[in-house]
Amino acid sequence: MGFSGPVFRAYDPENELIVAVKAFQLDITPEQAHTLAEQLNRIAQIGLSEPSVVTPLRAGVEDSVAYLVLEYVAMESLDVALRHYAPGATGRAITLITQLASAIDCTRAVGALHGALHPRDVFVAQNSAQVSGFGVVPALEGIGLRAPVRRPYAAPERVRGGDWGPT
Repeated sequence: MGFSGPVFRAYDPENELIVAVKAFQLDITPEQAHTLAEQLNRIAQIGLSEPSVVTPLRAGVEDSVAYLVLEYVAMESLDVALRHYAPGATGRAITLITQLASAIDCTRAVGALHGALHPRDVFVAQNSAQVSGFGVVPALEGIGLRAPVRRPYAAPERVRGGDWGPT
């Protein structure tokens, strides 16, 4: 379960693929749920195609619960992988860090910021990494919520409660 609700594995019959569905089980009004889904849909419509980004596909609302449909990745989250396999080879770490930097650069270039990057948002396999969650924190803040500050991973400006977006 993520900070805002569970993530489910599902099958999308329209596109014939397995997907991940993030349900935002929050204490919000139906209007806020629809606004949240609209903001998440904007991120999905950007069409992020960077290999190191878990691709958001679409968003919607079901019974006043906003949800985000994402590409399904069969990888471990970074926090789990570190517990099982750390320390790792330096070469592998450099490869994964390069991919993470590419994901952050690519999404920032199109205005899809993260705001709460945490090891559970990073998925790793042997020589590949993908990041999930771009656009979620700005969408939550867009409906008047403050996303949790995940210490020690949060940027100092988020910890202080200051402006953290593009300048």
